[in-house]
Amino acid sequence: MSRESSLARAAATFEWGWSADELERLVEAAGWTWREPSEGAVTCDFGSSAGAFVFRGEVTAVYQNLVEHDDADVLARRDAFHAAVTEMTTALGAPRSRVPGADPSVGWHLTAGVLDVVDRPGSLDVWLRPAPRRAAPRQISPLRNPITSAALAAAAASLPVDTVMRIGQEITLTQEPDRLTITVAGDRTIIGWPATGKDYAELAAGLVARLPDEAGVTYQRI
Repeated sequence: MSRESSLARAAATFEWGWSADELERLVEAAGWTWREPSEGAVTCDFGSSAGAFVFRGEVTAVYQNLVEHDDADVLARRDAFHAAVTEMTTALGAPRSRVPGADPSVGWHLTAGVLDVVDRPGSLDVWLRPAPRRAAPRQISPLRNPITSAALAAAAASLPVDTVMRIGQEITLTQEPDRLTITVAGDRTIIGWPATGKDYAELAAGLVARLPDEAGVTYQRI
């Protein structure tokens, strides 16, 4: 199984109590190199951009970095995120949680714990934790006129879950956990989530062509 799924494969059937004494077995199951943590250290490095956090004899998280990226290139980030989620879904089945937004995540509840694919600033990671991830959503960056296709694509790709973005009088984008619904003058189009960078670019190109030079943009929680 590829690098994206090595932690997922191990976590899917691995049984443990999150004790630091059991960590070596998980590392070996994932195909990484076991390295004894230094005395007093709270982090462990297993190579392959993987590691763990340990506190008072308990493992608090295991992680693997999949991709380092430019935080400003939102569409490239979404391509990598989509590819990772697609591969994880093939290996693990449909995810339990989906959290669209500026730093989106998708999660599975497995034998070993809660596994999340997280697209955060600077990198795309896989995390294994004993409990679901909690993260405060980032503030929405406002769209400014004149609205460009690139800016609208990035905004659509970063729309938080359960949020409606209204552009002018005719266009709304509604982000739900598993879909983005675009309504233009009463006509609806649905894009499954997560979507690729190309999906967002094509969506934005079509919408920008309908916008006036000045279009008001508002956001509303649903």
